[in-house]
Amino acid sequence: MKRLLDKRPNLTLDLSRRVLEDSHFSEPGVRQKYAAFDRYPTRAIPGTGFVASRDKDYHTYAQELEVTSRINKALNDRAFRDIALGENYFRLLDLKESAPRVCRAG
Repeated sequence: MKRLLDKRPNLTLDLSRRVLEDSHFSEPGVRQKYAAFDRYPTRAIPGTGFVASRDKDYHTYAQELEVTSRINKALNDRAFRDIALGENYFRLLDLKESAPRVCRAG
């Protein structure tokens, strides 16, 4: 991933976090590899990996949110703001709005 991001400056990654959490990041010691986005905070757009359905209730959505948010603990403040709080969406869409400033940096 680092090699591709270094080689392709316009490459942005879509992160389907539930898929990554279930199949990869839930393993001990692997989650810190996600912190590589600290080096590329503007190059990731978060996805969830789950689909809305009328059959899902509040508890199901709350669980999905908790699982897809676990990985954010590995990010530094800049990457958290850009990825988790959505600053990259605003930048990508060239919007005047910005993510809330809740982190120390950025």
